[in-house]
Amino acid sequence: MSYAGDNLINEYFVQTVDILMSYLVDIFNAILHSGHFSAQWTKGILVPLFTKTDPSDVNNYRGITLVSCFSKIFTSILNKRISEWIDDNTIVSDAQYGFMSGRSTVDDAIFILNAVPL
Repeated sequence: MSYAGDNLINEYFVQTVDILMSYLVDIFNAILHSGHFSAQWTKGILVPLFTKTDPSDVNNYRGITLVSCFSKIFTSILNKRISEWIDDNTIVSDAQYGFMSGRSTVDDAIFILNAVPL
């Protein structure tokens, strides 16, 4: 499925990564250098996704947003760079579990609670 804003699909990028890589690097570095993120990339199409038994009940749907493939690629690269910087500079406490890749808020927090003597 494509996003209406740029009519590109992820498969285009997957199939042509060897051709497009250097161009995407140049574009994304220019964005980081200029600080300008395309307003078009911030727009999306909200699509209701059916999740449960009764399709007539609106509570049985959750929304997904279709956004530009460029936006998804750029933000995933940015997220990776930020995560690496955070790890390299030990910005986040070892006690932080939520929103951390490879960490479970339930399992790790329970382990610590059980490990700490009362």
